[in-house]
Amino acid sequence: MANGLSFRILGSLAVFVGDRQLAVNGMRQRVILAVLILNAGKVVSIERLAEAIWGPHQPPTARNQIVICISGLRRALTEAGASADLLGTASPGYVLHALPEQVDALEAERLAAEGRAAQAAGDLELAAKLFRQACDQWRAPVLAGVESTYVEGEAHRLEDRRLTLTEERIQLEIALRRHSDLIHELTALVETNPLRERLRAQLMLAQYRSGRRAEALDTYRTGRTLLVDELGIDPGSELQSLHDTILRDEPEPVVVE
Repeated sequence: MANGLSFRILGSLAVFVGDRQLAVNGMRQRVILAVLILNAGKVVSIERLAEAIWGPHQPPTARNQIVICISGLRRALTEAGASADLLGTASPGYVLHALPEQVDALEAERLAAEGRAAQAAGDLELAAKLFRQACDQWRAPVLAGVESTYVEGEAHRLEDRRLTLTEERIQLEIALRRHSDLIHELTALVETNPLRERLRAQLMLAQYRSGRRAEALDTYRTGRTLLVDELGIDPGSELQSLHDTILRDEPEPVVVE
């Protein structure tokens, strides 16, 4: 990544300066670093950092402890070879002056945006490749081991983002008619996310277009039972429409967008 700096949150928290990984000591420092990376380029107030570390029950020394942690992070960054102004002070708190291409979560969004542009231009092969690269930015559970309610909420958001980008990439793969190649992956995704209707629709379509109509209908029935039993609702109209199309054995059903 640019200037040899790499901030990674789509997995375990990690910072690299060149090939040297930054040592981040203590949970408070890890929480502060995670919050700053999540808000790269934006000022994060001391109050927000304190809330991320301690929640509503903050010690009287919270501000001083944060100042000490920031000092430790700055020292670690500069000792690793980063610029002294990378972690700046800006009222009412601090800002991490990281470029978008230095942060894996932002790099994923850049790649996805390029993928959508390629799709709009009609280059589905390039679009699918770019979406694969975007999804590959996730290496493991997001920010695993960083203990903070705020960070955990952001981690859930980023995990959901990964699923959304995966759905977009699979939609492109379906348009490229790679149905058989997708069934194993989609089966695993639906097992992990059984209430996510778009994934289930994509699996149904891949099965149907691979000559596995009975399996596609069974995938629908299983999903409908789960939705009724767990949420008390029927599948959405688009999933029902796809099911009806498959039931009538029409040649080219469309997938839920």
